[in-house]
Amino acid sequence: MDLFIRQARLSDLDSIYKIEVISFGYEAFSKEFLLEMLFRFPEFFIVAEKDNKIVGYLSASIEGYFNKTCHLLSIAVLPEYRNRGIGSLLLKHLIDLVKMKGMGSIILEVKKDNKPAISVYEKFGFKIVGYKHRYYRDGSDALVMKLKLV
Repeated sequence: MDLFIRQARLSDLDSIYKIEVISFGYEAFSKEFLLEMLFRFPEFFIVAEKDNKIVGYLSASIEGYFNKTCHLLSIAVLPEYRNRGIGSLLLKHLIDLVKMKGMGSIILEVKKDNKPAISVYEKFGFKIVGYKHRYYRDGSDALVMKLKLV
């Protein structure tokens, strides 16, 4: 598969938002929020591109002043490109970037019943470290997962 991972550009925003809405429905982040993340954390907003088409993306923020933590906000792949390892490539790119920046960990929230996503995160070494009751708009709970890098 001719796929490459690169930093997102402003011109990618419509494609990214489309993937967000297809993937998360009414729980999708707004286009304005995605734009803000693109401007605030451009290095941590990446896309997977195949044949000049954005097929997946990942967005993360940086939290903390001294002991910086990367917070994975969203990762999504177009349905017709799922189960091809694209999400894993995006996640590996983020992990490598966070290591290169010398940060100690990555944290994320995931729906507690999203077994496929949890399985991928566990494959990369993420551990469940917490729980957020009624975290999502639909009232479902979230698991908090963390990957310690140092």
